[in-house]
Amino acid sequence: MFRYGLIRLTPQLLMLTQKNEFEAGNAISKNQKRTQKRTQRKGYDRYQLRKKDLFEKLTKLGMMPEPSLFKIPALRANASKIIGR
Repeated sequence: MFRYGLIRLTPQLLMLTQKNEFEAGNAISKNQKRTQKRTQRKGYDRYQLRKKDLFEKLTKLGMMPEPSLFKIPALRANASKIIGR
């Protein structure tokens, strides 16, 4: 492919979607999507760890609400279904 007088070579073994993205002008690195997914997983794992640690600390200090309060969203959902009939 020629562009502004320079030769631009495309790798022969690109998958079709990668080739289309490359031809559209998007810069592609081999592991870009893989890196994004891994970063998302790490962020989610860290969020879960923070949530678990907070739960444990609040429980240890006696500041955690009663377990029955965790059921309130489900109770509200069921109530709206009953009323909506």
